[in-house]
Amino acid sequence: MVNNNFSTLAGMLGIGYFLHTISIPIVKNNKIQANNERDVTFGYMLVASTYMLVGVMGYFGFQG
Repeated sequence: MVNNNFSTLAGMLGIGYFLHTISIPIVKNNKIQANNERDVTFGYMLVASTYMLVGVMGYFGFQG
């Protein structure tokens, strides 16, 4: 049940949390402010699809 090779997953989670903190300055300094809603929505959809993909693959990975 315990895997000693968790460093990759921990690194991915750390980068994910780091990217959440820098998203606000990126949106504030966007050249075309009118596109902020579109860009943030697209970003959230990409992140949600990534989390769902990891969840589905994890589910199938632990079935065996």
